[in-house]
Amino acid sequence: MSDYAFGYTVDKQGNIQREWATGASLQTLTGYDRDDLARITNPYSLYQPADQVRAQSEIQAVLRGQTISSEYEIISKNGEKRWLYIRRLPIWNQDRTRVVRFYGRRRISPSANARPPNCSS
Repeated sequence: MSDYAFGYTVDKQGNIQREWATGASLQTLTGYDRDDLARITNPYSLYQPADQVRAQSEIQAVLRGQTISSEYEIISKNGEKRWLYIRRLPIWNQDRTRVVRFYGRRRISPSANARPPNCSS
């Protein structure tokens, strides 16, 4: 299993922008490098169709201040399926009136057909 971490900023309108990401493990296991990800206009397109709506809904929950942990099946660059366990943590502004960024960690199963164990942390 491999880890991948990321951070997003959130503007006042609720738009999110990738701020940073680790890259080596993500590229090794999914085939996508940072440039590939920057060109993808709909990041939810990486998820299997059945997981896209749930991922969008869970991002909205993070923007409301909830910590969310979930498993998703994604599509690698070469078309293989991969399981991810993602934990997203919201960061509030100083007044605690809105989420201004969120960080996350993904655990990536190296086997296309293996579901990751129920991770907790």
